[in-house]
Amino acid sequence: MKFPNAAKGIKKLFTAEVLYLISVILIGLGTIFALVSQSKEGFSAVILSSVAVGGIIAIVALVLQIVGVIQASKDEASFKGVIYVTLFGIAVSVVASLLSALFRDNAILPSISNLVSSIVSVISTVLIILGICNLMNQIGKQDLVVKGGKVLRIIVWLAILSLIMRFINIFLPRNFDDAKPLAKVIVLCLCILAVILEIAEYVLYISLLSKASKELN
Repeated sequence: MKFPNAAKGIKKLFTAEVLYLISVILIGLGTIFALVSQSKEGFSAVILSSVAVGGIIAIVALVLQIVGVIQASKDEASFKGVIYVTLFGIAVSVVASLLSALFRDNAILPSISNLVSSIVSVISTVLIILGICNLMNQIGKQDLVVKGGKVLRIIVWLAILSLIMRFINIFLPRNFDDAKPLAKVIVLCLCILAVILEIAEYVLYISLLSKASKELN
């Protein structure tokens, strides 16, 4: 095995992204159901459970991703940038949470925090794909280098569309029940599209990680 650390790290990244995908589906469905449902206690409990479980899975995936990146960085320097970007994203989330606690009436802060977190996630993904392409190039797997380039371009475009929708969502009504019918339709459509785009992005990314992991192992 030419790159044992990278092999172990990318395997962990694959597992982390599968967990992230599950998290996105759970949180996304919980959010969509929360928007379209009425205030029924039983249904509200299901929604909260879905979002809570999704959040816990996302935390586990984040830890696994950090460990995987640190391992992979021992064989490929491109992964080191992911560590700093991830730490920056965590710092932004912490600061945003503190500011949200201090300024509870400000509904824009959480949206901005989510937007920044999404940008950080995209940058991390790009750096990881570049690292994988470098590794595949060194072991002579040019087909995966080409595939990595294609996946990178598609993911960047999907991410841009998702970020645009998240940015638009910042200026939409925070209280869904009090919003006008047109605003409700826009919010709901943006949420559904955002979830679909994120799922498509994760599926492409997971496919690349799976093939890279097999080649390195």
